[in-house]
Amino acid sequence: MRYPDKLVCGGVPHFQTGISVTCMQTATDEIGIGIVGSGGAGVMMLGNLLLGTATRCGLYGLMTKQYGPQIRGGESLCVLRLGISPFEKQPDRVDILAGLDWRNASRFQEFLLVNPEGWVFCEQSEKPVMTGLANVKHCVAVPWKAHIQAIEGGNPNIFLFGLLASLLELDSTACHLTLEERFREKGTMVVDANQKAFEVGWAWNDQHHMRWPLVKPTDPVSRWQLTGNQAIVLGSLVAGCDFFAGYPITPATDIMEELSRYFPQQEKIMVQAEDELAAITMAIGASFGGKKAMTATSGPGFSLMAEGLGLALMTEIPLVVINVQRTGPSTGIATTTEQADLWAALASSHGDNPRVVLAPDSVLDCLTMTVKAFNIAEEFQVPVILLSDQFLGARSEIIEPIPLEQLPVCSRQLKGNLESSPFYRFESFNGAIAPMTIPGMPGGEFSVTGSEHDVQGRPDASFQNHRSQSIRRLKKLDPLKTQKGWIESCGAPDATAAFIAWGSTGGVVREAVNIAQSAGQSVRGVILHLLFPPQVDLMNECLASMKVLYVVELSSMKQFYHYLHAFYRLPNKVIPIARAGGVPFRTEELLSVFRAKPEL
Repeated sequence: MRYPDKLVCGGVPHFQTGISVTCMQTATDEIGIGIVGSGGAGVMMLGNLLLGTATRCGLYGLMTKQYGPQIRGGESLCVLRLGISPFEKQPDRVDILAGLDWRNASRFQEFLLVNPEGWVFCEQSEKPVMTGLANVKHCVAVPWKAHIQAIEGGNPNIFLFGLLASLLELDSTACHLTLEERFREKGTMVVDANQKAFEVGWAWNDQHHMRWPLVKPTDPVSRWQLTGNQAIVLGSLVAGCDFFAGYPITPATDIMEELSRYFPQQEKIMVQAEDELAAITMAIGASFGGKKAMTATSGPGFSLMAEGLGLALMTEIPLVVINVQRTGPSTGIATTTEQADLWAALASSHGDNPRVVLAPDSVLDCLTMTVKAFNIAEEFQVPVILLSDQFLGARSEIIEPIPLEQLPVCSRQLKGNLESSPFYRFESFNGAIAPMTIPGMPGGEFSVTGSEHDVQGRPDASFQNHRSQSIRRLKKLDPLKTQKGWIESCGAPDATAAFIAWGSTGGVVREAVNIAQSAGQSVRGVILHLLFPPQVDLMNECLASMKVLYVVELSSMKQFYHYLHAFYRLPNKVIPIARAGGVPFRTEELLSVFRAKPEL
């Protein structure tokens, strides 16, 4: 899954080529980097090159991506955090900000706070237009356009890659290998041009003696670099997903794109449907036919899938639905994050409709929890909703590899000895869920309908039948209510105050807890991964010693706050830290509320 006083842009002359600059910062164990520019300027490529090199160097890292919400063009921002320890959130402040250009850069003002002791890099012919940079100590104007013009096929972002790699003292061999891997398919001329642009950028920084080195890992090892959405794809492949249907929608589209690289090789089926309702019903049909099936979408598409969810619930067909949440309602802001689909995930589709709702909180969690989603769907014959979001799905992390072959995978339970007794598809046997059949199995025929039905699937509108079937559909999920491992607790076990969160805010909670603990303040963090069915007894036990609970969520309606009140026994003092999405939480937002120390 980071000078001379007269180099400040805006009121002070830009850096002039030929002036000798010497500035040595002491080695740091982490650094934050922001890169901004117009769409097509190569912002994301530069970020990916830095992250890829960090991976080769044995470092950890995280990169978030932000785009303008327009369909084409616009502005781009990536924020990296590199260091010798794992990260689960963006830095509160960046130490280095580089602008490939500054057109519309001000639109990212809310995402960027710059360390006053940090550096801002801009092209010599431009000035940064973002507010808040006047207090930044070092703003260096670099004549990269002039240097790049002398390199046929050279690009400013690759020059800047060389400059930043030299600044951070990254291994040059690792940088060249990363470049070669990225451009190999474009041919030798493109590789050579970019290698030369990199070397010129590296030499420029060496000439001016600027250094902010990252501490080198003592024992560099090979690690994975994945986005949250890529991790979901990997998890689905491990789980044995056979069928995917979806419709393109930001920020979930790359799940379908990634699967399209693997499914044809494995003779599996992927369909780009005409809309989200078609996608979910195709997936339901494929699962009914014996395939492990999945669909993926975001908020607007999830709204359209509500009718299909009801059908899967009533027919008790295994299904995995990925919702990579974005800012809503309606079209909202397609390229930013929010956690406001919680209520929709819990209760979309009319009627009593018990389903399972899971919430990963890291890139690795996206992988392992996707496998768990398939296992639960197959074991309990129920749709499982995996609630990710843009912040989690689009970000890249450098993570420790795990042995995929050791992840448990559940196969579908099929009915045997069909000719020995009548097959009752919708009946429980001593509390056990009835096994399924695949269409065409002799003796395994049953009716399938979205109408209320009896044990054989035949429509039955009687009150007694509806009551018994409703209870059975609900109670079959009871084993999950007491299954341990879904509630994560970190920090001081004897603390009487705790942050509680779900999903991608889990990372900022863990970091806030660690900072508070380092300062001698006692606090716990509680992160929920299973949101439905509610684990009432386990949660009440977890919160029994709490006197103050801080509820952290990106929802202006405080959906999680109200969810907790609906299901669990909470302390008298419950303080919401809730706001609209669009910008992920900074650690300081949580700590400032905690330090206020409300009276117990």
